[in-house]
Amino acid sequence: MKAQEEWDELIAHLALPCSFLNEKMSARVETDVPTRIFHALFQKGIDTLRAIQLLYNAALPIQAQVLVRVLIEVRMDLEIFLQLSTENPKQAARQVLDAMMLEKIKQQRQSDFRGLELVKGSPTPEDLLGHEK
Repeated sequence: MKAQEEWDELIAHLALPCSFLNEKMSARVETDVPTRIFHALFQKGIDTLRAIQLLYNAALPIQAQVLVRVLIEVRMDLEIFLQLSTENPKQAARQVLDAMMLEKIKQQRQSDFRGLELVKGSPTPEDLLGHEK
């Protein structure tokens, strides 16, 4: 139990500076696409960390461990994005957006494009596959 309390304390100490940094980034999100991407990834990390803490506190360690993997993936995505951004921020943003679109197409293909018609204004399967090229 002592270890859990120590983790809770550590996460609480991390939450304040992370929230402060995220708030400062918010001011630039509208005008700067690379900052918007970093902000979204950073916010996902903060939210995931909070969810992990809630799950552990609710005695759901297996579910929390699933999110630990997500947190590690977000950390890796942030690191790669930052490395790419130092060379060319606009190109890094384009690569992230392209990867996101390809992932969405992959997910839609796995579901045989079911449900697209339920969302007003959603692209057709042909539109999505056209982006893939």
